[in-house]
Amino acid sequence: MKNYFLLLLIILVFPAGIFAQAASLSDGDNTYFYATINEAFEAAAASGEITLLENIILEAPLIVGDNKHIILVSDASSVTIQRSVNNIDYPLIWITGMNVSLTLGKPGMDNELIIDGGNLNEPPILARAPLITINGRDSKLIMHDKVTLQNNHNTANVPTTHNYQNGAAVFIHTINDDFTRQAEFIMKGGTIRGNLNNVKSYAASGGGVCIIGFGVFTMEGGVIADNYAHFSGGGFFSDGRGSFKKTGGIIYGAEAPQGLRNFARLGNDIPRSWPVTYGHAVCIISGDYSFIFRDNTVKENETHSFTSAASEGKWETSKETSRRTLLIIILSSLLFCVSVFLIIMRVILKKENKPHKFDISKFDLSAREKEIFKLLLTDSPIKNIAKTLDITVSGIRFHSDNLYAKLGVKNRIELFAKYGRKTQEPFSKIE
Repeated sequence: MKNYFLLLLIILVFPAGIFAQAASLSDGDNTYFYATINEAFEAAAASGEITLLENIILEAPLIVGDNKHIILVSDASSVTIQRSVNNIDYPLIWITGMNVSLTLGKPGMDNELIIDGGNLNEPPILARAPLITINGRDSKLIMHDKVTLQNNHNTANVPTTHNYQNGAAVFIHTINDDFTRQAEFIMKGGTIRGNLNNVKSYAASGGGVCIIGFGVFTMEGGVIADNYAHFSGGGFFSDGRGSFKKTGGIIYGAEAPQGLRNFARLGNDIPRSWPVTYGHAVCIISGDYSFIFRDNTVKENETHSFTSAASEGKWETSKETSRRTLLIIILSSLLFCVSVFLIIMRVILKKENKPHKFDISKFDLSAREKEIFKLLLTDSPIKNIAKTLDITVSGIRFHSDNLYAKLGVKNRIELFAKYGRKTQEPFSKIE
């Protein structure tokens, strides 16, 4: 009887129970305890702070419904929300209601909150959705320091504009492309790392953060590192009419150390005739399929704002890339042509300069004509030849005419063509 009385007393003192407390919900005045974090999300009214009390393996997505504004924090030194092998077809957190917000962490939070996709498990969990999707109208995700989104591997086979399954870590998409009521992600701090986008379509862009349609990504701090996209935008990707504003934070690029660099494997394939990699760090495509990208790290002190594919600073555009590639091709072609020309000329000159062996015995030339024949094959002027042989110029012309007649040529040019020209000028000292 005494034990029953003690049990009744405990239940009365702790009305929420002590046997299954996974999360608590505070509305400012009262704190309620729940066996699962899903129940806490469902119970949250217009606003509330949910504290995660232990590590959670999610068997179903956490859904933020209409008009809810939730803050999710950690009570222990490090608490992890991880994907279950039975929960691979939906985001772990799905912000799908209208006029809603979810804040991960808060300023000054001492404890770590980790949202993990399970890709480093044994065996790894291969999902078919990102960690977090934001696609409700006027919906917002806010992320602070001490929060990490990590290790999600999305292998979905979806259309390129599917409204919740693209991306690897955070996917932003406004339903029905309503640009007046956009979905937004504000990254004030924290880390997005180790996420892989292997979606089996052209949606496989954006390993860290991905926008399709009228989404907004504002980066005020934090780090995006070591994420992978099968096509482009290893760290961040925006397609269509999305907006990107950066006032702080770091998005690592291809030159960063291993373990930090974001990576885009095959490139966005735009334009289709240039299938190269674009945007290891960032790739932004506008509605007309022009784009800008950054392969190198976007540093903490770099601030940018893009609502289209306008170029700024170190950013490269598709037109610049095409022009540079075309210029390289033209210069390479010219260099090749010049090289071929020089090789041909070298062969010709070598052939011209090759010493000729003459058999002129059959022409019955006199001794003087043989001397003149050898001298005429050089570049020596007639007057120099006359001085060399110590005869007059008219005498040289007389013997030359007889020589041409015997050899079957009309002039010195035909003599060169038939018997070659000697390059060495043995009479260059004679003026």
